Amino acid sequence: MNKIKSKIIILVILFLLAIASIVFVLNDDLRGSVDNIIDNVIPKPQSKYDVEELEKMWKDNKKINKDYVGQIIFDSGLINLPFVQGYTNSTYITTNWITGQHDVEGSVFMDYSCEKDDQNITIYGHYVYEIYDPDRNHMFTPLAKLIDKENYKENKHVILVLEDGIREFDIAAVYYCQLSADDKGEYVYADNDLQYYWRNIEGDLSFDYDNLNINEDYFNSYKSTIQEKQFYSTGVNYSKNDKFLTLQTCVENRDDLREIVLLKEVKNYKYEDVKTSETN
Repeated sequence: MNKIKSKIIILVILFLLAIASIVFVLNDDLRGSVDNIIDNVIPKPQSKYDVEELEKMWKDNKKINKDYVGQIIFDSGLINLPFVQGYTNSTYITTNWITGQHDVEGSVFMDYSCEKDDQNITIYGHYVYEIYDPDRNHMFTPLAKLIDKENYKENKHVILVLEDGIREFDIAAVYYCQLSADDKGEYVYADNDLQYYWRNIEGDLSFDYDNLNINEDYFNSYKSTIQEKQFYSTGVNYSKNDKFLTLQTCVENRDDLREIVLLKEVKNYKYEDVKTSETN
């Protein structure tokens, strides 16, 4: 009888241990699932760039000129240039941002109406003709290489180094914008051109850089037009809820065209957040 009781007690103990093990495993899996959810919802800031060096560069350049906004850097090295912002878009067209003196190549500059937190940041840079720039590496001249699909992959990733952090972008489309001649024979943007989002304010054409989500139908028309004009498909999808960077330069021997490079933001982080995550 005692032997039977002992066997029953042992079986009960083994059963309880088995239940405890199952509960422990389930709890452990649950903890893992929760950790995964947290990691996905609140990703830890990471950067493959030397954020301290980039932040120092920004501060040093800001000391040179208060109009300095940031640096545009292609991972490939295609372009690595500072950009400024003037009171008008004419301020830095033929002005050197360091010396303040006349310079036919001017400076790379952000549209005067843009703010760093706008949904679309637009930056302009001169194209320098091959006769003056045989290496084709001055200012925004290298953007012409992006017309060829074979040059896309190695040059697709771009960063903006700003006052408080870094914004990363992937090139979404490369295309030409067609201009129209006005009464004086000068080429201007047509009010029906889908180069930018725009809105008509009191009868005057004004580009709305602050809010690209004017109208979903308009966005779809804008995107469709870009897809018709683009030199090739990049495979990068974008929607009206994304943030963008637009680069513009001239086209050699074509006053009626502008090259447009549209980029989609893929990451945005602050210097301090990255520094904190790297020390933890």
